[in-house]
Amino acid sequence: MPDFSGAPAVFRGGVAQVVITPPLGCSLAGYFHERIAESVRDDLHAKAMVLESQGERIALVSCDLVCLTTDIAEQSKALIESEVGIAPDHVLLCATHTHTGPEPRPSSWVPQATEWVAGLPRLIAKAVAEAASKMVPVTLRLGKAEAEGYAWNRLFRLKDGQEVFGKAGREDQVLGTAG
Repeated sequence: MPDFSGAPAVFRGGVAQVVITPPLGCSLAGYFHERIAESVRDDLHAKAMVLESQGERIALVSCDLVCLTTDIAEQSKALIESEVGIAPDHVLLCATHTHTGPEPRPSSWVPQATEWVAGLPRLIAKAVAEAASKMVPVTLRLGKAEAEGYAWNRLFRLKDGQEVFGKAGREDQVLGTAG
């Protein structure tokens, strides 16, 4: 185990968020039937953090989407590199896996919001650029926390080795969650 009792690491860092909510009327991802966005309760965001140490920068970006495609990721990273100067292998993109956001995949159960998807890499790069423009001295420290009852895995492993979605009517066959 590393010794974390010494002086904390000092970096420069910045954060930003950009609204990525698609227009009303787009199909929502995450179900096996089409659902249409009829209202917005909470905006969706691309949230970026840029950290710099010894002249090297990294960007961490979380998008309120069911997933990110390779195409979206590659286009976003190319824009980030050309506009912010952060190399693609120094950019981490992830999705929160919301089931109440647009469908970013071209071939899924529901139609892709093609115009919105075409503009998404620009919005992701904008979040990184804004975070990079707001950098201030920051201190990173090791921490740990637990958040119980927040989420759960709905994929279950049965005694016969199958993995199934949901356990209704099979409670006596369930060994536990599959992940």
